[in-house]
Amino acid sequence: MNAPNTSSSGSGTGSSGASGGNQGGGPGTTTPQSTQGTGQTDATRAGTGTTPGTDNTGAGTGRTPQPSLAAGETPPKEGDASEGAPEKYEPFTLPEGVTLDEKALGDFQTFAKESNLSQETAQKLVDFHTAALKDISEGQMQHWQDTQEEWQEALRDDPDVGGTKLSQNIANLGKIYAMMPVEMAGAAKEGLNLTGAGNHPGVVKMFMWMAAKMTEGQHVKGTTPSKSAPQSIAAAMYPHLVNKGT
Repeated sequence: MNAPNTSSSGSGTGSSGASGGNQGGGPGTTTPQSTQGTGQTDATRAGTGTTPGTDNTGAGTGRTPQPSLAAGETPPKEGDASEGAPEKYEPFTLPEGVTLDEKALGDFQTFAKESNLSQETAQKLVDFHTAALKDISEGQMQHWQDTQEEWQEALRDDPDVGGTKLSQNIANLGKIYAMMPVEMAGAAKEGLNLTGAGNHPGVVKMFMWMAAKMTEGQHVKGTTPSKSAPQSIAAAMYPHLVNKGT
């Protein structure tokens, strides 16, 4: 005779024969199911340190779990300077020909340190600042050049000193410098060229007026007759004889 099948004995009584040995469980009873071969239940899985939304790489190794990264993000490297302010900032890269005031640079480094800015972030702020300075400087230079051109054009079109008379009038200005001491004339020219005032029609007219006053002919004043006692005709004609006789 064949051996009786005992894997599901007590069937029809409401017992669940999942493990092959739960016989006669009684009416309405349910045998808890376990995960065979893994030794894990819901309770044991709860203690593995798995937390939704975190990177559990290295769990159980003594390392602190790191927040999970979004798509495309690169995990920071250990000791990466971008994580915060360095102990001392390296010299910042500046555009060619640009220098920063030492005091202003020191104040910025203090601010960056207090704000915990990394070397990279601080460099970006320096780049932004120097770019703004460059735009301001170039704008001022362009404005200066445009102003000089406007003044020169107005001088050429001036009905009093411009047109065909401009070349001769400018030549007359040299007479003023010739009358000045050499050092004074050199300083005056330097100031006019540096500021561009030498192109202003009003300044040019002023110098031309001065040159005209200095070079135009002037009336020569005569002397008044002497009020001495009248002399005789003989004394006037032969003063040496008359004086001798006296």
